[in-house]
Amino acid sequence: MSTNESEFKKNEDSSKQPKEIVEEIETYHKRIVKLRETNATIEKEYLEDKECKEAFDENAITIDNFILEMKYWFGIYKRVCNGVAHPLEESYAVDINHVLKKRLNKDSNIQTQQIDTIVVDEGVFL
Repeated sequence: MSTNESEFKKNEDSSKQPKEIVEEIETYHKRIVKLRETNATIEKEYLEDKECKEAFDENAITIDNFILEMKYWFGIYKRVCNGVAHPLEESYAVDINHVLKKRLNKDSNIQTQQIDTIVVDEGVFL
């Protein structure tokens, strides 16, 4: 296949992609990259500062939320494109699994704490 044919194929494939969904995915990707860069700088130079530490933690939560949004948009993209995954989906797979496990563990801990509270409040001791 010549270079012109491959360029045509690339343009033809991109014209089939749902523009709005691709834009959403790219927007979240850019935001994640920027926040990760910011956190890397904070971690290297300013982590001792209490306000910077708080900003670091807030950015980490925001990154996790954006990753979950990416998962949502990847799903829509895949449905619209007849099962074809977005090119970034594979690179975010580990991040998505990590965030989901972290959220699941957090929810499990909350449920355990609620059960412990109920048991203690009712005067039942195990």
